[in-house]
Amino acid sequence: MSFSVFSSKPLQPASPEEQGRGWMARLQRLWAKDSLRQGLLSVFDQGIVSATNFATSVIIGRLCSQTEMGIYALGLSIVYFARAIQEQLVSAPYTIYCNRQPEEDKAAYAGSSCLHFSWFAGLVIVSLLGFAGVLATQGTAPDLLRLSLVLVAALPLFLLREFIRHYTFSHLKMGTATILDASVSAIQIGTLVLLGWAGWMTVPVVFAVIGGSCLLASLGWFLTKSDRFEVSHKTAVRHWKHNWGFARWALACQLVGCSAPYVMPWFVASLEGAAATGILAASSTLVGLANMFVMGVANFLSPRAAKAYAEEGVRGLKTVMVFTSLVFVVFLGVFAVAMCFLGGFVAVLVYGENYAEAGPVMAVLAFGLLASGLSVTAGNGLWAIDRPDANFRADLCALVATIVFSALLIGPYGVVGAALATTLGAAVDGLIRGFILIHQMQREATHADLHPARESTLS
Repeated sequence: MSFSVFSSKPLQPASPEEQGRGWMARLQRLWAKDSLRQGLLSVFDQGIVSATNFATSVIIGRLCSQTEMGIYALGLSIVYFARAIQEQLVSAPYTIYCNRQPEEDKAAYAGSSCLHFSWFAGLVIVSLLGFAGVLATQGTAPDLLRLSLVLVAALPLFLLREFIRHYTFSHLKMGTATILDASVSAIQIGTLVLLGWAGWMTVPVVFAVIGGSCLLASLGWFLTKSDRFEVSHKTAVRHWKHNWGFARWALACQLVGCSAPYVMPWFVASLEGAAATGILAASSTLVGLANMFVMGVANFLSPRAAKAYAEEGVRGLKTVMVFTSLVFVVFLGVFAVAMCFLGGFVAVLVYGENYAEAGPVMAVLAFGLLASGLSVTAGNGLWAIDRPDANFRADLCALVATIVFSALLIGPYGVVGAALATTLGAAVDGLIRGFILIHQMQREATHADLHPARESTLS
């Protein structure tokens, strides 16, 4: 029903039924947008993965000792490090270039990506066998030896699932990725619960279950997929050479910027023992739940910052940066303060009385998450103004700072010192990125004042 602006009849408020139909129509129109559906499915899928990892850590924390929790953290650091390398060498270049291929070449490019994965998986197997050989020769770490032998079989299966997951992301098949990850979650958690009930829970068994769950879900995808793959070793070599120009810089940033989280458990284990590593792992897992918020904001921040800079120049980018920084300060600041008072209670509630001393560690790591959120904000601003090299320099300085702080603090302060080193490293990263971004924005603003006609062409 419509009204003329000159009508003398007073406008009647819509009935509750009409209001309900209006809201339903709006929701239907929103859901009809493919980008919204895919975005929501992507967030939901990440929630499934994070919940599965969290549930697995809780099961281990409840049914195993602190030492076993530490061994699990060490194994997980190997798994995540290998996954990160694979993402930069195999998945990221495919995501960038797959849609640029001519239609007749897409199947060959997909087949080359499969071969690239198999080459990397073979390298991982050889590396783990070498690591196991070193441990066997020394004979001082039987737990790590058993873990490394299990990872020889389990880690390639985990990497296969990750390869398929990112392949579906590249083609915007978020629903397929969600089904894949939900299948892994159901098999993995269900099996671990049964094994825990039977009293067969050990860390090598956990990784064997993870590998088996990934294998079953991946087989389901292969049996139902409609994609075509044309495999040729000669073509795969050519595609690898083409991808390397992108992959080498992505890998360099990954190694420099993300090495500390993978290395820190090993620092703590070597200086304080596996039990202290278990405290760090439990604290990182609990604080990491809030990282879902950082990841969600970052997914929207990057395109929004780029659009603001392209349309409004430095002024628009500054607005986005300030607003996002305030959002992180408010939400993550409140979370960090809450962890100062409730961290120990939450750790005991989730993992048990043995983790009561995790409270201070969680508080420090929560402030580190706040620093990481601000670093992500500045990093996306640097991407928007086409200064990715600044991110690399900041990451390099942060890595050096984390190593120095670790050497100074872990000895006297133990696992709290490790948390302090992590947080201070994140703060260094954010400060350097922020300083470079502010300096660059001031330079561009000054240049725009001197050349207003050129600035107007940007909007």
